[in-house]
Amino acid sequence: MKPIRWLVAGSLGIALTLSGCAIPNPSVAAQVGSVSVPESKVDDVNRAFASAMQVSPAETRSRVLAVLVQGEIVSEIARRRQVLLSPALREPIIATDPIMLLLAKDPLAAELSEDTADLRIVVGKLGVEALLSEAALLNVVINPKYGTWVPEQLNVTGGGGSISKPFAAATPAA
Repeated sequence: MKPIRWLVAGSLGIALTLSGCAIPNPSVAAQVGSVSVPESKVDDVNRAFASAMQVSPAETRSRVLAVLVQGEIVSEIARRRQVLLSPALREPIIATDPIMLLLAKDPLAAELSEDTADLRIVVGKLGVEALLSEAALLNVVINPKYGTWVPEQLNVTGGGGSISKPFAAATPAA
């Protein structure tokens, strides 16, 4: 009888893991497809952003995560749709925005400027509706302490969840 219980328990564990129901690593702030956004990256970028903007890091953390997730989404869509993203294309966009220009000077915060420029490039090539439609097809999972991912807005809302709760499985739009 015991070997059957172990076999059933092992099979159930494997099935849950393969179905994406396993609790993710709490050191991960978000998962975009196969790409993880680690908490340490959010910490570093957020500190740099808050310092540049002269605000409290607590005020900006969810927004910084949202921009980092947007960056991963845009990179994936650009790759799939063969939209070129390069420093040469980003530079004129960054140069026209004082905040992006300020952030670009900081090695840690520069990614926020680059991600924002990339978003503008992809929207310019594909349009907002195409970007949002393709973004809705991607599996995006946010650590509950940040809130919930809203694909229609490419944003994180809510917050104050608990890392003891499993991530909600993202359901791509049909």
